[in-house]
Amino acid sequence: MECCSTLSDTHLRDAYMIDCPNSQMTPTELTQRTIHSLHLLPCSLIILSLIVLICRFIAQTLKRYREVETQRTTVSQMEFEAGPSTTTSVPVRDTEADAASHSSSSSLPGGAYEVFLSFRGPDTRYGFADYLFRSLIQSGVRTFRDDEEVRQGTKLKTELEKGIRDSKISIPIFSKRYAESKWCLMELLLMLECQSQTKPQLILPIFYHVTPDEVKLKHRGGTFERALNKLEESLKESGEFREDDMMQWKEALTKAGKIPGWEVDEKRYEGGLITNEIVPRVQSELKIKIMDVTTKLVGMDHHKNEMRRLLDISSDDVNFVGIYGMTGIGKTTVAKCIYNELLQEFDCCSFLDCSIFLEDIQKEGKLQGTIASLQKQLCIDALNWSVDIANVEAGKDSIKKKFCNKKVLFVLDDVSSISFFDFLLGEPNCLVAKDGCFGKGSKIIVTTKDKGVLNDLKVERTYQLPFMDDSQSLQLFCMHAFDAECPPNEYDSFSREIASFAGGLPLALESMGSSLHGQNDLEIWKAASKKFAKTTDDNVLKKLEVDYKSLNPNQRQMFLDVACLFVGMDKRTVFYLWDAREYDPEREFEKLKLRSLVKVGDANELRMHNQLIALGKDIVKKENNFFGNRSRLWNPDEAQLILEGRMVRSECTEFYCYI
Repeated sequence: MECCSTLSDTHLRDAYMIDCPNSQMTPTELTQRTIHSLHLLPCSLIILSLIVLICRFIAQTLKRYREVETQRTTVSQMEFEAGPSTTTSVPVRDTEADAASHSSSSSLPGGAYEVFLSFRGPDTRYGFADYLFRSLIQSGVRTFRDDEEVRQGTKLKTELEKGIRDSKISIPIFSKRYAESKWCLMELLLMLECQSQTKPQLILPIFYHVTPDEVKLKHRGGTFERALNKLEESLKESGEFREDDMMQWKEALTKAGKIPGWEVDEKRYEGGLITNEIVPRVQSELKIKIMDVTTKLVGMDHHKNEMRRLLDISSDDVNFVGIYGMTGIGKTTVAKCIYNELLQEFDCCSFLDCSIFLEDIQKEGKLQGTIASLQKQLCIDALNWSVDIANVEAGKDSIKKKFCNKKVLFVLDDVSSISFFDFLLGEPNCLVAKDGCFGKGSKIIVTTKDKGVLNDLKVERTYQLPFMDDSQSLQLFCMHAFDAECPPNEYDSFSREIASFAGGLPLALESMGSSLHGQNDLEIWKAASKKFAKTTDDNVLKKLEVDYKSLNPNQRQMFLDVACLFVGMDKRTVFYLWDAREYDPEREFEKLKLRSLVKVGDANELRMHNQLIALGKDIVKKENNFFGNRSRLWNPDEAQLILEGRMVRSECTEFYCYI
């Protein structure tokens, strides 16, 4: 008893700290603390301490068990509330082992993840997040579930980073303690980084018993601000605090809070929300597919900034913007890049490739069916709504009804006729009117080779894509020839020379560069330089020839005349010749200009891109193997031989030459 009388109050507090209701120690820590204090206590107090320790351990275990059971009951309740699933199920193994394989950081067989699920474990792991995860898996969506227990000791830039980058969609579940976890905030930063890339990732946030304003840190002393303060204190205590990290996390939360998502509170049935809204939206977004764009881009930031300015993204106006230029200038690539960057800011999005229907549109009998198919595709892309469209007018009515209050982003790529647009959506003036068929802030992008289409549509906001300058041309050529932005020293002169032949046309630069990829023999480069000085790559000729074939007979003759003979000549002189041949030059030449096939210089001289010149000469060369039987002669020596009668034409047809 003398031992007992000599014990200090501090010793007693150490011994009985295990009974402190505010203690946050784990059972292991409690055990270690108790053993540390045992040597200070008499036998009776040792026994008492052990009893209290056991009771405390049992109480914590029971509390944990009740939490798990409560959350599992919540999942069962959500399943009951959801009712019969409206999603498409696929056979899956509904076992703990299967779930673990998806929640760990090991890769799924045969492909990347489609969805990354980020959440704060203590808040939602056994309830909302678990039911959402299982619902996504059962609907056939490959889902990566971040597991805090698995990630302990794992660097974010390994498995977690791969899980985020591989996914097409990220779903952060913002709960009350989300911002207490630096891991969750680091994941959020990476999600936003992936969102801004060439093939952006879609972010679909869920605000679980918090509001978007709280996540944006608009409320002083709000849930997320308190959570960040708690995290800051914790990091300072551990010596891991960095002011830059905290600023980045705050900016990320502010940005993420602005992204449209779902708010979950006590007034909403969680199971029904997951089954009837979240899972179908994920399935729909995965079907919409972000447009594939090459990573070998040069000068794209400038184009995207110009398109943002023309679209006036921040305004509530319904705006049309037309992109035009010759084939191969990059219209579709620019449209895809701006579409990928903006799609998350709109309720409905669709990218329609109209070129695949060009032949059908040119055949009057197939026009109606083709337009109806496009109208149906528009509804499927934008709303995941498959509708039977009996005719074009019924399709336009369906589009107006379904999209009247929707903020839409539509891209119509390679439109060749105003009638095509009218049939698909209706009169442009009606669409942009205040009572039109699209909601406020909607944007429509039209790409075309023919500026006349934009004029007929009365599109006021247009963007003519410029050709690349010498520096950009060399960079793009090298990306395809060497997988680098500049050439090796021994290939420098050849690279610059070949790149100059492309005339700043991305299509030609890509084709020429790709044709020399992996070629190390300088003799091959020398031969290629000689070839491209006279003609162009076969792939380029094939694509440009589509434009030539779409011309009427008079336009074709005028095109070949300029390509083979009249580049640099005064426009008025050439027009006299065409007048004599009854080509109606004023009207037909204007159409060639609008299609970017010919130009008129400041001195009234005719101009044409060198790739189009190569096309024209290639077409004439294919008329006959013997140059004397071709319709046009541009080589002075060959023309002189024919004119002097030293070589006889076997066909009695007229021909043109200019010496």
